Amino acid sequence: MMMSRSRVVSVFLVAVLIALVGCSISAFRADAAIFRVALGSRHEQYICFNLGTIVIEQTPYPLPGAVALSDAQTYAIRFLNPTGCDFVSWEPTGSVAIRDKKNPVSVLTVTGEGTVTVVYTGICCRSVGGVVPTNTYMALAPYLALVGLVATTIYIVDKKRRR
Repeated sequence: MMMSRSRVVSVFLVAVLIALVGCSISAFRADAAIFRVALGSRHEQYICFNLGTIVIEQTPYPLPGAVALSDAQTYAIRFLNPTGCDFVSWEPTGSVAIRDKKNPVSVLTVTGEGTVTVVYTGICCRSVGGVVPTNTYMALAPYLALVGLVATTIYIVDKKRRR
């Protein structure tokens, strides 16, 4: 017995979703320990917090944020300062280290969980009025869009099949 065309499409879309989720779960080396590194920034005079963006290996992380990184790996790290602010230094705490703490472009080494805080100076706090809220779940957006696409396709196929 042959499967209907709509059933084939539904099965294909579910298979694609499962493959994407599987690939995202196994993105890191299987034998490496994965650690959470919190990311943040602050004005040197504590006027405002979490402005700017930290870029780790070409991936931007709006602040505040967090990233999962492999143990004993080095990562290119840089700070994209907001308009009106200048980079002062990196403040790593816990089991993370920054090679050149006085350079906005440096190398991050992770040996455990920790925090990376950027210290900046300038007048950028006046333009935004303090803390800038960010959505820490933005990394899930592509997956949620794909789930919505699959659900919509299944619904449409099912509706056409019932006609």
